[in-house]
Amino acid sequence: MARGKLIATNPVVRFLFALRLLLGRLFRWDPDIRTHQETSYLHRLSSDIKRRSVLAPGSPDGLFRLLYVLERESLAELRNATVHAFLSLVLIEIPLGYRLYLAVYVKPVSRLTPLYMACIEPFRRFIVYPAIVRGIRRAWEERYPRSLDARAPDAV
Repeated sequence: MARGKLIATNPVVRFLFALRLLLGRLFRWDPDIRTHQETSYLHRLSSDIKRRSVLAPGSPDGLFRLLYVLERESLAELRNATVHAFLSLVLIEIPLGYRLYLAVYVKPVSRLTPLYMACIEPFRRFIVYPAIVRGIRRAWEERYPRSLDARAPDAV
């Protein structure tokens, strides 16, 4: 599922991302993703991971750059003046279906990073991430419809 579609699923999330992009342009936080090749983690990938990735490592994915996409795991990075962020998705099979793990890791890039992260924390925690998870769940259920009775409450 394209990350752009996850943002588009919720008007509040769409507004927050539009506001962040506007601020990024005003404060010049967001140069072209290709300008940070020297700080990218692409060079840290093993040749095996690069070979197995179903999409070319380094391919753009919205604001992110894909590091790799395997059958049930992906890792993407974003680097700008506020953060060096990594978005990890892992899908595992459980007895009653599947469980999706989503993680966002942030590496500081300047003294601005802790302040920036503190300012956006409530929006990420209570608006953005829950909306993204709901969007993923909705897309999964549209693609793989099943009886609601057959699923465990915490299964995707």
